[in-house]
Amino acid sequence: MKSILFGDDDEDFRKSYKRLLTLKKFEIDEVSNTHNLIEKARNGSYNLIITDNDYEDKVGGIEAIKMIREIDKETHILLQTTSLTPEVRASALEAGANYVLNKNDLPSLMEILINLK
Repeated sequence: MKSILFGDDDEDFRKSYKRLLTLKKFEIDEVSNTHNLIEKARNGSYNLIITDNDYEDKVGGIEAIKMIREIDKETHILLQTTSLTPEVRASALEAGANYVLNKNDLPSLMEILINLK
């Protein structure tokens, strides 16, 4: 079974994504802040890491991606945000994200999951 680390500080959003991804036969680890996201990425093995950009803690999603890339250059990372701009996309890709999506772009997310190795 493929595993996903899913980080978002919105509990309702995390729970709904967990239900959806579990139905699609993925094993899901969920976290609510970037500190736990980085720790789980460091200590776990995932096929994909999905992170929000805007967290209530001091470290945002793009900064978390940079930190994860220092310890893991292989795992695919998807940044999701409700405030997607060309600048956010460029910063996320420069930080090491493989994918950048609007937070509610389920068709594109499903395409990424289908092609996940």
